[in-house]
Parts: sequence; C-alpha cells; structure tokens
Amino acid sequence: MKRQLVVGDTIKARGITATIAEITFQEPWEWRNAWYLEFTDTNGVYRNWKQSCDGGKAYDKNGNEIAEEG
Repeated sequence: MKRQLVVGDTIKARGITATIAEITFQEPWEWRNAWYLEFTDTNGVYRNWKQSCDGGKAYDKNGNEIAEEG
C-alpha cells in the first residue's frame, strides 16, 4: 500500500516539477499501483495528477522517491 502524499512532497511528470502546497483530493489506486491526486502547488497552480495516465513519480521533501510500502 502506498503512503499518503503530504504537503511538501513533489510530483515530477511530463517535464513538470510541482511541489504540493495543499491537497484537495487524493486516492492511492492500489489496483494500478498509482496515485490520483488533485492539489495546488507552491506557485498557486491547481493541478490534477493521475499517475497511471500521466506517468511520473512522487518524491518526499528530501528528494527520495516515494515507493510502494511493504
């Protein structure tokens, strides 16, 4: 099971890097080993990230990839 994403985590996908400032909605899609996330980044841009469609990865505040737990 994936851990919940938190403020300060960063999403890198399709050439865009966005750090989470506020999370509106998130759902770990365990059946796809991916996240669905709606958030506002630190630049005030509202974003929607569906990892299974958009690709990319999530990173913690220290730049470490957030991987599957367990």
